[in-house]
Amino acid sequence: MSEFQFGGPLGAIFDSQTKLTVNPRCLGSATVPFEANDQFVAAARPVILKHVLMMVQQATQSGKSIMAATASPDLAAIAGAAGAELGVQLQIGMVNVNFSEEDRDAYIRATNAGAAANRAAAMAKMNAPAAPAPPAFSTTTFSAGARVMATWQDGRAFPATVRSFNGTHYEVVWDGATESTWIVPENIRPT
Repeated sequence: MSEFQFGGPLGAIFDSQTKLTVNPRCLGSATVPFEANDQFVAAARPVILKHVLMMVQQATQSGKSIMAATASPDLAAIAGAAGAELGVQLQIGMVNVNFSEEDRDAYIRATNAGAAANRAAAMAKMNAPAAPAPPAFSTTTFSAGARVMATWQDGRAFPATVRSFNGTHYEVVWDGATESTWIVPENIRPT
């Protein structure tokens, strides 16, 4: 059994949340169930790095930030994919993705700017004037035979004809219906 170290630049990765392109480096350790020679290790290192990069890219393309995508990489998935490509059983002991100070600072600035913009939008929404109230239904009285728009139980208004008024409710017949319904005056307006 052999353990070896791998590492190097992953290449440019676009973070869809911050709209930044960063260039992280990766360090890690892997184990194979045989005595690995220098030639195998030299061939394995770029394959493992390629699969770390692919895992990070898939995570960022699915909406994760670059920091979230690199915080806890799926070691088993990386080992499985890289091992399959190399034709060996491979175990990844650890993967650590690092960012330059410049990338880290740019990421912090971008996330702070995004958070500030989100706060400003939330405050603007909270301080926005309330939407105007919907037009009130008429307080007009309707006599039998009057054509009206009457609001049904689901909140939608439909054409109807007033049949009678009992002092508190109108009896209406909806267009196309034969049965009448009793409706409060607030739910009736002129057509």
